[in-house]
Amino acid sequence: MTLAEIRRNLEELGVRSSRRLGQNFLYDQNVARRIVDLADIQKGENVVEIGPGLGALTEFILKREPGLTLIERDHRLAEFLGTRFPMVQVIRGDALEEITNYKLQIANCLVMGNLPYSIASPLMVRLCEVDLRPARMLFTIQQEVAKRLVAHPRTHDHGLLTLLTQPFYEIRILRKVPSTVFWPRPEVTSAVVGLTRRTSQPFVSNPLEQRFRQIIKKAFQKRRKSLGAIFGKELPPFVERSRRPEELSIEEWIRFTRDPGTAHESAFRSPYPAVAVTHSAIGTEEMFDVVNERNEIIRQERRSEVHRQNLLHRAVHVFIRNRRGELLLQKRSSQKDVAPNTWDSSAAGHLAAGEGYDEAAQREVKEELGVSPRLKRTCEFEAHEELGWEFVWLYKGKSEGPFHFPQSEISELRWWTGDEIDQAIHQQPLQFAPSFRHIWQRLKTGC
Repeated sequence: MTLAEIRRNLEELGVRSSRRLGQNFLYDQNVARRIVDLADIQKGENVVEIGPGLGALTEFILKREPGLTLIERDHRLAEFLGTRFPMVQVIRGDALEEITNYKLQIANCLVMGNLPYSIASPLMVRLCEVDLRPARMLFTIQQEVAKRLVAHPRTHDHGLLTLLTQPFYEIRILRKVPSTVFWPRPEVTSAVVGLTRRTSQPFVSNPLEQRFRQIIKKAFQKRRKSLGAIFGKELPPFVERSRRPEELSIEEWIRFTRDPGTAHESAFRSPYPAVAVTHSAIGTEEMFDVVNERNEIIRQERRSEVHRQNLLHRAVHVFIRNRRGELLLQKRSSQKDVAPNTWDSSAAGHLAAGEGYDEAAQREVKEELGVSPRLKRTCEFEAHEELGWEFVWLYKGKSEGPFHFPQSEISELRWWTGDEIDQAIHQQPLQFAPSFRHIWQRLKTGC
């Protein structure tokens, strides 16, 4: 597809490239062909293409005769792709949500695409976190992000992204892609990276893998400090206290995870504080009450299994308003495993096993906002796919702050009027978490 055809099709579809999202369309067919060549697609291989846009790569992928699935979040582009490639399955949705909620089977697939810059890092991290990881991945991303993927210890680029991906994949930068082959032209150079799943994985259990992520996230939140200052008595004896996070190799971080030495359990709490995380290879994971269709508890199950199997469970959402009637919304951190970088209720969270709704609501507000206002239980919502199969009670309260929030969970707080929320959801619904959109729309028709 030529540049003129791209412009004409986008204009007819009413699509404008989002600079904020890093959305650029590849129009150089020679470059598109070479990127697909690098993927070395075999006939009949299962391929998932993320963010195909107008199909620049898709047309060349199809020539390899794979089983192809496209994921496109823009409904206009999704409809266009469905018309242009009627033989291909097109999923209209957010790739992060599809993968997080296990709606899409990606095990042993090739996952590829020219990724919008805004989702490249969180998407690759999420693909490395799922239980059944893709066999191979090939993405066009910002060159600076590519350098972080392949970085070595004691370099500026060696950081959290490096350590969240390299233990699970062999990663190579395959070629640079100049900005001149995209429209609109980005301000940065891109690169094609190839990721091949390692034949042996470094962790023998999910809890151990989760502990690894908790340790390195804690370390790189304070990467300028020494490891001794960050971990104190929890630092294993084999690690020099004066070293900084970027100086340790992946092997040393893995050993840190497997051999905590004198580490105390209190130092590595689950991001869900109601449940502690142990340090044994068996370990524990946050437990939820599994309920039936009448919201009656039938058993308890690990968080990962509840989400993987779409089991019914419980959660709370809290709406905090100020004296002007504006609603406080939080923007979920890019580190969140569900709906990262989206606007959500003032506070929200799951009920831990044995915890009541009122107790959970007060806990979530205190932990996420640093305040303890009086809360009133107002509306009940039946378990629904957009709520993550959760039975939700909505609580309302009033507070002017000041608010204090954990940056690993929340990136921003903002007051909104109801009209502002309505307009934003109408124009860009995917910037809001699915659960919030569902609750907000339900409130308009009554609880």
